[in-house]
Amino acid sequence: MIQELKPIFKFTKGFLRSRKLIFSFLFIAVILAVFTILLNEKEYVSNTSFIVQTGGERSAGSGLKNIADLIGVNLGSKKETGDIPVYLYPKLVNSLSYNRKVLNSEIRVRNRDSLISVKNYYKTNYKPPALSKVKKYTIGLPGLIKRAIFKKKKEDIVLFDLDSIEYISREEASLIDLLQKNVMLSTDKEDGTIYITVRSKKPEIAAQIARIAREKLQEKIIEYRIAKVKEGFEFIDQEYQIKRKEYLESQDVLANYIDRNRFNNTERSLLQRRQLENKVSLRYAVYSELESQRISAQISLKEDTPVFATLNPAFIPLEPENGSALFTLLKFVFTGFLVALFVYSYRNYMYILKKQWHEA
Repeated sequence: MIQELKPIFKFTKGFLRSRKLIFSFLFIAVILAVFTILLNEKEYVSNTSFIVQTGGERSAGSGLKNIADLIGVNLGSKKETGDIPVYLYPKLVNSLSYNRKVLNSEIRVRNRDSLISVKNYYKTNYKPPALSKVKKYTIGLPGLIKRAIFKKKKEDIVLFDLDSIEYISREEASLIDLLQKNVMLSTDKEDGTIYITVRSKKPEIAAQIARIAREKLQEKIIEYRIAKVKEGFEFIDQEYQIKRKEYLESQDVLANYIDRNRFNNTERSLLQRRQLENKVSLRYAVYSELESQRISAQISLKEDTPVFATLNPAFIPLEPENGSALFTLLKFVFTGFLVALFVYSYRNYMYILKKQWHEA
């Protein structure tokens, strides 16, 4: 047993003797750790989560149906609604309309009396981390040189609508990209819980944007879910208003005719009166049916509107997520030790390989 462990003891003893190699990599690791601690700015994270409660899961649906039965409106069987699969929620967050709503929302900034939009906050207060600047002008320097040599003049795209086609400016595109980097969404496919995580240099800003991101996502879910029902309600409501106006007008015509011909009992007068009364009855029947359908559609609209249960509201984080300086230092020191071990193993392997090559 001891004979088998001799190569391991020999390797460990040789590695521990190579103090110059170990201290060299540990020194480099400490230098990198110090630079990382100094350049890496504090970042606060605020989390919020909620679940969607659909109409079929709520007892309110049966209550609405009972009310409809009392007023003589038949809701019929439950119609299929536009439920959104859990895996499609990230697509809603990445949509242009959603990002615009979040960017145009207002937040409160410390030492400022009035509110400011998220877009203007990013434009006036956001600065890229110092570490990203270092990467840009070190690792990314070849790319910068290439773009500078082959730079082409690009005109800014102006935001306008053309035949329902939306265009965005380069500035807005960069702001949306920045927002998507700071706002992250994840979902639990088993229970349907939706998690939103927001990062910011200021804790109160992270909490406010997390709340806005949750509220705007809930609005998009409602908009998507009731789109078909809302379209049907708006159509019925439009027809209802037209038929109601026609019914009231026909009532006025009949009333005026009766007033003018109160003492006229000729057959022609009575015939015209019956025709006006039939017209009023017919329009009332159409108006009454549309009113019933309108009430039914209105109840279905309320019934199909989802309710959200907030499991974890957005709160102001107390500590930054970056971690302590000591943890960062230990992480780099451990990595430097592993690199030194790898280099020593490579050198030892190459030495043994060359020795066997010469002896062969």
